Amino acid sequence: MPDYGQAAISVSSAPPARAEVTEPGIKLRGRINAVGEFYMQFPNFLEPEPRPRKQKRINEPKYLIEAINQRPNYFEMAPNRRDVEFKTLDGLTLRAWLYPAGLSSPCIIMSHGVSHVLKAVCVHGCRVNAVYPQFSGIKHHHLNSFAERFQEEGWTTLVYDNRNWGESDGLPRNEIDPVQQVKDYFDAFDSAVSHPEVDPKRVVYWGSSLSGGNVICAAAIDRRIKAVVAQIPFVSGELQSAPMAGMVPALFANRTNVRAGNPSAMIPIIPDSFEQAETGHSPAVLNTPDAFNFLNGLSERGGNWENKVTLQTMFNILSFEPRAFINRIAPTPFLMVVSENDTTVPTAYQLAAYQQALEPKQLHVIRNTGHFGVYTGLPFEENIKVQIDFLRKNLQ
Repeated sequence: MPDYGQAAISVSSAPPARAEVTEPGIKLRGRINAVGEFYMQFPNFLEPEPRPRKQKRINEPKYLIEAINQRPNYFEMAPNRRDVEFKTLDGLTLRAWLYPAGLSSPCIIMSHGVSHVLKAVCVHGCRVNAVYPQFSGIKHHHLNSFAERFQEEGWTTLVYDNRNWGESDGLPRNEIDPVQQVKDYFDAFDSAVSHPEVDPKRVVYWGSSLSGGNVICAAAIDRRIKAVVAQIPFVSGELQSAPMAGMVPALFANRTNVRAGNPSAMIPIIPDSFEQAETGHSPAVLNTPDAFNFLNGLSERGGNWENKVTLQTMFNILSFEPRAFINRIAPTPFLMVVSENDTTVPTAYQLAAYQQALEPKQLHVIRNTGHFGVYTGLPFEENIKVQIDFLRKNLQ
């Protein structure tokens, strides 16, 4: 084991080995890999006084209560990761975080997605029902919570921003093209395996919401991967065709406008203020207080996220059909995590798609939570435990 001077080192016996390096008033927590290298999991600072434990909630599984109450609360500081970037086949630069976990370790490749909401809107003076993007996530939006837990298991994780979003390149900005995003996973794979921390035979595709649909399509084609995790996945553009029928003429009119050299029409996602959200007097697609609080809170997590999306995005999503690919994932092990009360990507749609998948497959339904619940709190703890157990089994 490397020499850490006068620091006292304690190492757990259970793999992957955890370690603490302590000096007077200083504590580093981390992991010892197979070659004896110490990987710091938390930054070097004076450990704060622990916050009071939360009151036990009724009818919650015991292991989830313990996970929430016993997990330390650290100051918000940069974790053990580094900035990387990679090129796509068409020459764009996508920017990412790499969470290293030792030489030749398994690797989880992650990107965020976009959610949808059914809402009555006004298009060229006509009131129609339309399925609109709820938000396009970037890597700052809770993906670090998953990546850090994967890293603790000894798995390197690559988390990148999709093209046209966040810190990645691509035009037009704030436009989603899921077909291109599927292909970007293949380029992310090539980039990941170029790092010495990654074992090319133990790579996993991971996606959430729209990117959950992306990984379904990518895994149907790419046999290089070891497993795939689709969390609350978007499964069908066809299922959006009926509620979007009244909007199709506007979509074609927008295409004509873009072809003439003009920028696509943009749609605001949330109101400019909480007051507008309370009154509902806003042109934003999501003009409710709950939506404002959730999405406005995400902006505080950092990253380059803008409160708008192109109308052309809806045309792209309308023709995206992950459920047509889901039966082709086998024999790659497949995990789908679904929220019981998902109204954003309806639970019934996801479960119907899962039935079309072939073995080996695994389904986990998180009870009493909606689309966004899987990212935080007790639902997150249940979610990450299921994913880690699945990956432990399939990354041996």
